[in-house]
Amino acid sequence: MLFISNSKVDALKIPNDIEGNYSFKSSGAVENSLQGKVSFNTNTKSSNNGTPFSTLSLKFVNDQKSLEHTMQFIISERNRSAVLTAGKYGIKENIDGFLNNFDGVFGYANINELGEEPFFTTTGKIVIARIGEDDLEGYVNVTLRNNGGKKINLKGDFHAIKRN
Repeated sequence: MLFISNSKVDALKIPNDIEGNYSFKSSGAVENSLQGKVSFNTNTKSSNNGTPFSTLSLKFVNDQKSLEHTMQFIISERNRSAVLTAGKYGIKENIDGFLNNFDGVFGYANINELGEEPFFTTTGKIVIARIGEDDLEGYVNVTLRNNGGKKINLKGDFHAIKRN
């Protein structure tokens, strides 16, 4: 028999280096697989006239020189004072400006190999399958277009970690 007294057991620690990841298939102006790090942020506010709204911002980044890109999608819902929940959120067409606290999804992409002109969402959806306090999982199926008429179609999954 072996007795150990006054021994300490370290508490289970969650590593601080866990990061969110995404993997998208792209077609159109970019025929490639896009991967990288993803983070999110949630916010609830009121407009100047007192209308509550809730937003969820997803930021996708790949800083590898071969296919460097940045994408961001903002999901906004008017008349909501709580954090957004799991669900399907459609692309909002003809957004007049961020000050109007729109309902739906707005997004853009900057892909270095295609030049400096950004792409903006035109159709599609973002599905939030699960949302927790510090992470969320979901799916993207969107089309983006630049002013020159080039299109990018994106489909794929992501697991985002909340950014501070």
